[in-house]
Amino acid sequence: MRPLPRLFIDTLELTIPVDEDQKQAVQDRLNDASERWLDSLTSHPPQGRYAYRYKLEVPNGGIITIKAAPVRRTANYLKLEYKPEQIGADGASVLADYLSFVLGDTYRADFYRGSVNRIDITFDVRRIPIENYWVEDGRVGMKSALIRGKTQNLETIYLGYKSRREFYAYDKKAEIEGRGGAVSSKIPWVRFEYRYVSGDYPLGDICRRLKNPYDNFLIRRYASISHLMEDHLSRWLFDACRLRGLKHVLDAMPDGLRDEVSAAIKAFPHAEFWRRRR
Repeated sequence: MRPLPRLFIDTLELTIPVDEDQKQAVQDRLNDASERWLDSLTSHPPQGRYAYRYKLEVPNGGIITIKAAPVRRTANYLKLEYKPEQIGADGASVLADYLSFVLGDTYRADFYRGSVNRIDITFDVRRIPIENYWVEDGRVGMKSALIRGKTQNLETIYLGYKSRREFYAYDKKAEIEGRGGAVSSKIPWVRFEYRYVSGDYPLGDICRRLKNPYDNFLIRRYASISHLMEDHLSRWLFDACRLRGLKHVLDAMPDGLRDEVSAAIKAFPHAEFWRRRR
């Protein structure tokens, strides 16, 4: 069995509740923390709906943003924004040390009962370019949308979810280069990402609450099916399905060809791990 791509959390935004009678003490420790973490913690002007904002730099250069004292009294008092994959194990230790100072002995329990405002659950697939993926959305009346860049190259496939849940695949190299970054490798790099936003689930309960985002999708990749048709015809067939959908392609076929084309479509491979990912 082919090993699964490594699953990781790319982005996490978490709000942590603080009891009313503890808020001032927590805020005092947030302000005092700048002396203890003199070289790595900086205070910044307020932003958005919070009165205080700090940035904690971890050993590898990653940044954890901390916001406190929300305008809405019903909101959780403390907000964390960071990339767990980017800060690494050393950064996680720094964050634990910081939260222990700010929240006290209960910091671990406080962290896991915090509400998830956003979590990006991600895995990467290398060597297969994004234009070689074709997604079938199995839900009634739904189909995937394709977004193309200025050069007409495929950049992102949105996989049918909306609002609080988003699931899509995108060309990670194009995304990095689009914001001025550099990618040393020339190997295609596709990122699959399930984003849960504006949530109300505690972090410690998120795995039990979230459904498998891949359950409704069949994701195929292109491969030549020369035993059934010439290579250029199989590429046309694959692209037609990717751009127009399986139903549109089969509906356009004369009755005599429909079974043959359907068999050719089923010959395009798909990886079993899409449905095994939990």
